[in-house]
Amino acid sequence: MSGRHTGSKGAVVSEDGAVKLSLDFLDPEKITFDRTGTGTLRMHIADEVTYLDVRIRQAFPVSDTEHYIEICGKDKKHLGMIYSFASLSEENRRLVEEEIERSYMIPVVSAITKLTLRHGSMHLEVETNRGHATLYIFHPHDDITYLRDGRLRVKDALENVYEIRPWALDASSTQHLEKML
Repeated sequence: MSGRHTGSKGAVVSEDGAVKLSLDFLDPEKITFDRTGTGTLRMHIADEVTYLDVRIRQAFPVSDTEHYIEICGKDKKHLGMIYSFASLSEENRRLVEEEIERSYMIPVVSAITKLTLRHGSMHLEVETNRGHATLYIFHPHDDITYLRDGRLRVKDALENVYEIRPWALDASSTQHLEKML
């Protein structure tokens, strides 16, 4: 996108003046999302253009879940970026978050049934919204991330990512979680 439809443009420039990375930020007041009859996400930019099948990705899905939302076409071509979820209308935010959930499909831990701590690593048996899972975490300091809203993202030794919502755990699971942290 050469500046059209954008709220602003951002760039990373090297010392010799060459553009190393260019970002087109979409103006959240000019875009709307809706679903087609088949359930795909569609994006409208003011009265200018409609993209019939868009994909949503987060640039930093673990470390910054509130910013840098990338919009791509079905062909994976970059259409633009939204700086912040907070800038979206309530309905647009709901649709974008729904699409992110669909694309990332991160299992949510509903119970921690067993925890073994050994030599700085962890072995967990958990129940998730997708069934039972066994997690081995060899570097807890690096592989457990605290998110701003209180959730935890856990990456196991196989690089699978899980989400823990501490407020939704039962008492036994909460005790295991406290030992983990």
